[in-house]
Amino acid sequence: MQCVHNDCAWRCRAILRTKHQHLEIMKLEGVHTCVSPMISQDHNKLGSQMIAQRIHEIIQADPSTPVSTIIAHM
Repeated sequence: MQCVHNDCAWRCRAILRTKHQHLEIMKLEGVHTCVSPMISQDHNKLGSQMIAQRIHEIIQADPSTPVSTIIAHM
């Protein structure tokens, strides 16, 4: 995943663990350098745990959710 703003340095890499049927965040790098009013760079809950929890909720509700839908939610 990456920020929708092309000049933003934020990136996240995850892989699907088919054996366990879950996504695993492998790399979370950069900070949001964009000036989007919807993103607060000092948000104290925006970390890998929160992202993993949201992804888990989406997949738990519908295990066949496409990755593109998860990206759109994030």
